[in-house]
Amino acid sequence: MGLSRFTKQYKVFGAKLGGLKELAMHTAFYVTIINFTLIAVTAYGTTLRDPLLQTVPWITFPIFIAALILLVLIGMVFEYKFVYPSIWAFRNEQQYKHSNPIRKDIELVRKDIKLVMNKLAEKEKVINKRRLWGYPYKTRAKAEKKLKADLRFYGGDGIGNCAKLDERDPQIVERKHKDDSVWFYMEVDDVVLPLELG
Repeated sequence: MGLSRFTKQYKVFGAKLGGLKELAMHTAFYVTIINFTLIAVTAYGTTLRDPLLQTVPWITFPIFIAALILLVLIGMVFEYKFVYPSIWAFRNEQQYKHSNPIRKDIELVRKDIKLVMNKLAEKEKVINKRRLWGYPYKTRAKAEKKLKADLRFYGGDGIGNCAKLDERDPQIVERKHKDDSVWFYMEVDDVVLPLELG
């Protein structure tokens, strides 16, 4: 209880105080450029000018400033190509490990998706299960005639706990018996009503 009092956060200023500080931090970039320029001019005029002219007289003030800018650009390229990927890899790793609310939300979403996928898998198993309908017939024509009659009779209503016949992909299939005789059956999806799927 005592620790929670010290760790409690207050939103007295809303987002205004944080926005002001964030803006000041980004504005500091331009202030740094001004400071860098003033320091470079002062250093060249008071300390570096005479030694440079004596040793490398071709380094004038414009070349000196250009060299400093070039060093800064090289540093920026190095930061972008090597340091930034490492920084963001470290930040992402730390954010993922330590009490990340987004990670908790993702875990909940994963559980929900897994539950839905399991239900869909069970439904797919039921839908993909086929069974024979009615009695066998010696000719395909008789089987098709019987199927049309059953569709007219059962097509609009469910039978028992099963779905409507015309929604169960009725087809005529050929089966060969042990005595090498060929019979024709009606085959349908063995689908229970959606209410029983849970």
